[in-house]
Order: sequence, then C-alpha cells, then structure tokens
Amino acid sequence: MTTPTARGHFGATLLTAGLAAAAAMFAIALVAFINSGGLLGDEWACEQGKAPATNEVGGSNCFDEGSTLPKGFTWDVGGNHRLP
Repeated sequence: MTTPTARGHFGATLLTAGLAAAAAMFAIALVAFINSGGLLGDEWACEQGKAPATNEVGGSNCFDEGSTLPKGFTWDVGGNHRLP
C-alpha cells in the first residue's frame, strides 16, 4: 500500500510530464504551421503584372511592371514575392 504522500508526488510528476509533452507538441505544430506558409503561404506582395516599390520612409505600393515610378520610390530588389 502506498502512502498518500507517495501518491501525490506521482500525480504531480504525471501532471508535469503531461504539460511538458503538450507544450512540446504545440511548439512543433506551431513551427510546422509557420514553415508551411501559415495563412499567407499563397499570397503575393502584388497582383500579377505589378511589382512592389518602396519609398524612403518605408512605405510600399504596387505599380505596373516597367512603368515609371513616382518620385521617391524605388523598385523592391526582390521583385514580386510571396509574403512571409
């Protein structure tokens, strides 16, 4: 027959192990979700036929490919790319 103290310690150990296993499984699932592209995996920075350009204050916009950019904008060196 086990003592109440021994049973309580065993239960706490099982609870701790269960919580650690659940946290590890959640972390693995989260990393897999992020690496798969998450919710934006199939989204592009701009629609087809347009490319992103940025300005000196960090703003960005999509313009027709090959068009002349407004003053202060430069083409994004990565071109049209998938969103992270």
